[in-house]
Amino acid sequence: MSCKQAGQASRPVFGAFTPGRRFRLKTTGQEACPTLGIILAALCLVAAACSRHSASPPWTRLAIVRFENLGADPAQDWIGRAFTQVLGEELRGAPGIYAIPAARLSAAERGLGVRPVSGPGVSTETAAAAAVGATRVAYGSYWTAGGRLHARLFLRDVRTGRDMACLEASAAGTDVLAAAAELARQLAPHPEGFGTHSPAALEAYSQALEAPDSVSMAKAAERAIAADSDFAPAYRLLAETRHGTDEARSTLEKALNRPAIPALERARIAVELAALRGDASGRYQALSAVARLTPHDPDLWRSVGEMALNRHDHRPAAQAYRHALEVEPDDTNLLNQLAYALAWSGDLEGATGALEKYRQLQPADPNPIDSLGDINLIGGRFRQAAGLYLEAVRKTPGFLGSGDYFKAAFAQLLAGDLAGANALARQYRDARAAAHDPAADFFDAEWQWAVGQPKAAFARLEAMAQKAEAGPQRSLASRAYVRLAVWSLVAGDRPRAEAMARKARETGDRATSTAAAIAAFLAQPPAAAAEWKVRAGKFAPLAAETEIRDYALAHALLLARDFAGAGEVFERMYTNGEGSSDEGLPVLLAECDLETGRLAEAAALLARTPVPPVHGLSPFAAFYFPTVLDLRARLAAQQGHAAEAKADAALFRQLAGR
Repeated sequence: MSCKQAGQASRPVFGAFTPGRRFRLKTTGQEACPTLGIILAALCLVAAACSRHSASPPWTRLAIVRFENLGADPAQDWIGRAFTQVLGEELRGAPGIYAIPAARLSAAERGLGVRPVSGPGVSTETAAAAAVGATRVAYGSYWTAGGRLHARLFLRDVRTGRDMACLEASAAGTDVLAAAAELARQLAPHPEGFGTHSPAALEAYSQALEAPDSVSMAKAAERAIAADSDFAPAYRLLAETRHGTDEARSTLEKALNRPAIPALERARIAVELAALRGDASGRYQALSAVARLTPHDPDLWRSVGEMALNRHDHRPAAQAYRHALEVEPDDTNLLNQLAYALAWSGDLEGATGALEKYRQLQPADPNPIDSLGDINLIGGRFRQAAGLYLEAVRKTPGFLGSGDYFKAAFAQLLAGDLAGANALARQYRDARAAAHDPAADFFDAEWQWAVGQPKAAFARLEAMAQKAEAGPQRSLASRAYVRLAVWSLVAGDRPRAEAMARKARETGDRATSTAAAIAAFLAQPPAAAAEWKVRAGKFAPLAAETEIRDYALAHALLLARDFAGAGEVFERMYTNGEGSSDEGLPVLLAECDLETGRLAEAAALLARTPVPPVHGLSPFAAFYFPTVLDLRARLAAQQGHAAEAKADAALFRQLAGR
C-alpha cells in the first residue's frame, strides 16, 4: 500500500471517529491510500451508530509500536524506537485518543516472552498491543534519502486486522523529533511535545531502551543525561538499571533537584522513589498526581482507584473509577469496582446503577448479580442480599464454586433467620461435596461455630483435624488447627491455643504457614504492650514483612485489651492499605474506637457490613464475628436507639452461644 504526505493543514485522522465530522486527508497533489476514504466514511457511520448508545463518542486505545528501518544503514535502527517514544508523548493529551504508554506495552511484551527488541513492531509487538487492550495499532517505517528522514505511519484496526489510514512526514537529516511531531499533528490537533529537544539525548535514550544488558543500558542512559540534564525519562531508566539500590534513589533524587523538569515527570519520579522507599502512602499520592496530569489514561486511573479502595479511601476511589469510565464507559470491570467504592461510601443507589449498567452490557454474566448481593450486604439489606446471591448461583450453577450459597446463608444469619441460614449452608456444603471438595466436612464444623455452638464445633473440628493429620490431607488438618487456635484465643484459653497452633505448624505447608505462624505468635504468654512490640519485631523483622508484623501485633494488643495501642496499628493498616484482604479490619478498628470513646469514628465503620470470602469465613474471622453485632448493639444503645440495640444484642448472644 502507498500513501502520500499530508499537508500542514490536514485535519487530524482521529477526527474520523467523532460523529458528525467529515474526514478529508489533504495531499500534495499525489494520490492518497485508495481505500482510505471508503474506510473512514464507514467508520463515521459506525461511530454515529455508537453515539446512539453512549453519551460520548468512543475513545481509541492506540498502541504505537516500533517503526521498521527500510534503509541500508543499521546505525539508524534506534530511530524505530524513537518514533514510538516521541509519538506516545505527543499524543498523550489528544482528545478521543488514549495513547497507551510505551512502558505498559513493554511490560506486556515481557509477559508474553522474549522477542527481538529491534524488530519491526508490526510483527513483534502486535500481540502485546492486543494484550493491553489496544483497539488501534500505529506502526510504520522510515528511511533516509536526499538528506532527509522520511516516515510512513499506518493505523490498523486490531479487531479486523485491516489498515485504516496511512500518513507520511519528513524532516531534515535524521530529525526524528520533527518528523514525529508532523505525524502527531496529523493525528491530533495539539500535540503535547516531547521531554527533550536534544537529538543526541533522544538517540542515546532510544539506544538505552534497546540495549542488550543493564550495563549497556546504563551507559546509554548516562549519555542521554549528559546531552540533556533535564531529560527525566533518562534518569528513570538509569535508576531502573541500578535495581532498587541507594544509587537508584540518589539518581531519582538528583532528577528532582533539576528545577526545569516538568510537573508530570516530577510526579512520575516521585512514584518510583516512593516505591523504592517502601512508602505506600507517598506512592498513592504521587500516582494520583500523575493521573491528574494524564487524564486520558484509564489504566492509570484504574490503578489509582484500586489503591484508594485498598486504603479505604472510598470517595476518591469512586472518583478515579469515574475518570477511567469517561474513556471506557462500557468497561464492566470498572463499573463493578465503582459499585463497591460507592457502596462503601454509602451511595447504594449509585452502586446499584453502576451494576445495572453492567447487567445490561453482559446479561448472561452472573457476576453483576453477585456484586449486587455484596453491595446490599454492605448496606445492611440482608434479605435482599440473600435473594440476589441465590439469583446468581441459580443463573449459573457452580458460579464461584457455589459460594453464593454460603454468602446467602451469612446474609440470612445477619437478618436473624437462623433456620433459613442453616438450610442455605447445607446447600453450600452439599455443592462442595458434589464437587469432591475434601474440605466440605470442615465447613459443617465452621458453620456450627458461626451459629452459636462453639463447644460442639470445637470437638467436631478437632476430631476431623486429627483424622486428616493421619491421612493424605495434612494441609486440611493445618487449616483446621489454625481455626481451633483462634477460637481458643477468643475464648481466653491460651494454653489450648498454643497446643493447636503448634499442631497447625507441624501439619502445615506453604499455603497455611503464614496463618499458622500468626496463630503461634498470638498464643504466646500474656505480656505488656512494649513486650508485644519487641516480639513482633523478632517475629517479622524485615521491611518487606511490615504487613504481617502489623497484623500480628494489632491482634495481640487487642487480645491484651490495649485498645489504644491496637487501634493505632489498625488505623495505620486501614489507611495504608495493609491487610486490605481481611474483611474484618473495619470492625476491629471500630471496636478500638468504641472502647476509647471515638463514637463517631466507630459509627462510620460499623455502618457497613463486611463481605465474607466466597468460600467461608476467613481463619481469623472469630475476632470480628459475631462481635460486630455486640459492637452495633452497644453503639445503638449509646445513641439512644433502644429497639435496634436490643435486636442486635439478642442476635449476638444467640450466635456467640451465650
